[in-house]
Amino acid sequence: MGTLDKLSENDFTASDHDVRNQFVCSEKRSRYALSLDPKMEGWRYQVDGYIITNGDKCDALILVKEGDDFAEVFVELKGSDVSHAITQLEETLKNELFKDSDSLVRWARIAIYSYPKSLMLDHEVDKKTGAFLKKYRCELQITHADNLTHDMFEALRKKKTSAPQVVNINDLLNSGDDSKINQAVRILYLRLNASQDPLEVVNVENIVQLLSILNNTNGEVVPSTLKYIELCITKCEDVLIDDNAIMYMNSLLEKYKGKFDGTQFVLAEEIEDRAEDVKQSLMAIYAFLEDTGLFEGDDEFWAGCKEEKC
Repeated sequence: MGTLDKLSENDFTASDHDVRNQFVCSEKRSRYALSLDPKMEGWRYQVDGYIITNGDKCDALILVKEGDDFAEVFVELKGSDVSHAITQLEETLKNELFKDSDSLVRWARIAIYSYPKSLMLDHEVDKKTGAFLKKYRCELQITHADNLTHDMFEALRKKKTSAPQVVNINDLLNSGDDSKINQAVRILYLRLNASQDPLEVVNVENIVQLLSILNNTNGEVVPSTLKYIELCITKCEDVLIDDNAIMYMNSLLEKYKGKFDGTQFVLAEEIEDRAEDVKQSLMAIYAFLEDTGLFEGDDEFWAGCKEEKC
C-alpha cells in the first residue's frame, strides 16, 4: 500500500492539496520549496503534532504524483541543529506509516536558516547519507530548494528497470555543469572519507582536474571542491606531490589573495554563504605547500592570514 493510501486510511488529511508548480514549507526564518515542472498534483501534510505526536519527528511531508508514480519529500525546518534534524527525519522514516514505501522518489531534506545552506559536505550528513539510502531508500541532504521534473521521473523509471550503471567521474568533471561537477565531488569526498586506505582511493588526475576547474571559476563548485582538496591533504598529502597540482595550488592562492580585505574575506555572491569553508580550505592548501617547501608566492601575506585565521 502506498503512503498516500496509508495516510487516507488512517484519516489524515493534507493541509494543502493542489495541482501546481510549487509546494512550500516554512517556519520562522527557515523555508523549503519544492518546484515542479510541469505542474503536478501534490499533497503537503503536517507531520509534527498531527501525523506523529510523540517522540522525534520531522515537520512536514510533501507527496507528489507523476503518472502512476509518487515522490515523497520529508522536510525538517531548523535554526541550526543539524544533528537533531537528522534524528527527527530518521525517526519519521521508521514510523509504520512510512516504512516499506514503494514511491519512486524519497528525499529527506534539512532546511536550516543559520547554517550554510549549500554545505553539501557536512560531516554529520555525510556519515548518515549511506545509512539513509540503505535503510530507507531515501536521499538525505541539506538544502532550501529542489526541482522535481517529468524528465527526472522518466529517468528514474528507466533506471529502475535497467541494470545499474557505474558513474563516470571524468564525464561529470568534464561536463562544464556545476551540478554535475558537484555530484562528482560529493562521490569522491564520500569515497575518500569512508576509506581505510586513502592512497587507493585518491586519483591525482582528478585532483589536478578539480584544481584546474577552481582556477577557472568563481561559481558554486568552489566550496565543495575546496573541502575535498582539504580532505585529500589531511588524509594523504603524499599523493598531492605532483608538479601540475602544486602549480594549480599556488595559482589558486594567488587568485584568492585578491579576495581578502584585511581580515574580511570577500567572495562571489554564489559562494558567500560558504566563506568559512573556503577560508579553512585555503589555509590547509597554504600550510601544505609551506610544509613541503613548495609554496611560491607572498609568504608573509598568507602566513599573516593563517595567524589571523583570515
